[in-house]
Amino acid sequence: MKITIRRFITGVFVAASAMIGLGAVQAPVVGASSSAAIVASYVTPGAFCRGELAGTKDKSVNGVVLTCTTSKTDSRLRWRQVVK
Repeated sequence: MKITIRRFITGVFVAASAMIGLGAVQAPVVGASSSAAIVASYVTPGAFCRGELAGTKDKSVNGVVLTCTTSKTDSRLRWRQVVK
């Protein structure tokens, strides 16, 4: 299996993001050419989010809308599903 430098660096970034709890992960879109890098952004449900993101909304990779907020039982900011 041949691993390119770009794929290796992307893997390291994704792993480091998960370890430090950034929540928002940038992933390259499959089939995008290297000259026109298209990047999809999504957040992971339950991941911690930074204070400056409190109240913001984003989508998970499955299209679920998540909000950076606390809950009644957890005072830490996390990406949580929007309750309608």
